[in-house]
Amino acid sequence: LLGVVVTAFFAVSPVTNSLPARARGFFSETQHVTPAKSHAWGDLEAVRLPFGNSDGLFPDRDLRLKPTRWFFEGFTAESLVTFINSCPLRRGENKALLDPSTWQMVSNGCWITPSSQLVWLLEPQSRARIYSVLARSEANYCQQNPFRFPLDASPAIFTETDLKARQISRVMSLTYTNNGSLCFSDLEAVHEDFSQADFNELIQTICATPCYLLRLRITPETDIPALVNYWGKDERRRFIQPLLTSLSKVPGGTSLNVSYLLPPFARLHLFTYPDAWGDGLTNRADCVFTALNFFNDHPDTNFCSKEYRERVLNNDYIVVMGEPAFGDVVVMVDQRNVLVHACVYIAEGFVFTKNGINDAQPWVLMKMSDMLGVYQKFEQSGRVIFLRRKGPPGVVVKKKPEGMPEKPLGASG
Repeated sequence: LLGVVVTAFFAVSPVTNSLPARARGFFSETQHVTPAKSHAWGDLEAVRLPFGNSDGLFPDRDLRLKPTRWFFEGFTAESLVTFINSCPLRRGENKALLDPSTWQMVSNGCWITPSSQLVWLLEPQSRARIYSVLARSEANYCQQNPFRFPLDASPAIFTETDLKARQISRVMSLTYTNNGSLCFSDLEAVHEDFSQADFNELIQTICATPCYLLRLRITPETDIPALVNYWGKDERRRFIQPLLTSLSKVPGGTSLNVSYLLPPFARLHLFTYPDAWGDGLTNRADCVFTALNFFNDHPDTNFCSKEYRERVLNNDYIVVMGEPAFGDVVVMVDQRNVLVHACVYIAEGFVFTKNGINDAQPWVLMKMSDMLGVYQKFEQSGRVIFLRRKGPPGVVVKKKPEGMPEKPLGASG
């Protein structure tokens, strides 16, 4: 959510330096984490969960499924002919791209409407060359915002889908490499080629949120008072202590889903999509609404209000200069100190987050590194601030605490 202005008063640090030491080391893991020794939060087991929507819902569907049309911004007819001739195209592809009937010259460039056949036939090298030029213009949303995967991911991306080998091969033929990533931009072409069921299966795979199921390992040797102290914030000790104490008596130990340790709002919304709730309030829930309601039994509708958010952020929170802890709000700001995203720190480098206001964004537990990857432009020049609430959640502090900026935070509605 853009629009929350963070003043220069905050001691913000580059993203790579402001993350907890344990979190930085953990980011290289892909499936499980088993700490070598116990920490305040205990011993976590993390299982990667490719969480996707089986209904084929994804955030930018309308933009990605628009009819294919390429805009070569800043090109004249002459310079565009020169560029096309410089690409490693086969004769038929070159001829098709130079066909004047597919061109529309405008004052600041040229539109080309390629045939579906041409889109499918382009070789990876040619596609990479052309799409790297198209990505320079905001008019080419799909090329500027391709689906990105690790280079060594193909075709393993689809190993857990029901797509047939031929379909996977078709999708892989549309991929190309860019900046060390395997990229895929031509979703509209696949949409026209696949059945609705197969397309939904593809979407569930490539649009899956990289989230995790967290479990807390508890044995008779576990330091239960330390766990209660860490996870029992906001006077929640009396709710979790009986369960944790009982689990420590299980012979050989056991594992507890971390969701049982979350406050009601977070626990109920975790791993759900907004449209499942069927109410207008949930459909307006963005990242700030989610972060500020974390400790609440029921969501505070006032957090839909710009003015209320500003008052709470400016009066109720202090900056955490050391290691973050359970319940701290993680605020991401860009180089202009404008808030890009907000979420809640859990433990071991994991956060509770909703990455956007639309219905296609679920509430999940993510690695902080994966979350930052969602905001790639932010990751290059942004900063992370950890905020901790001064008083009980839900109580607005009327008097501004010492140490907060003279200029208040601004929050968009």
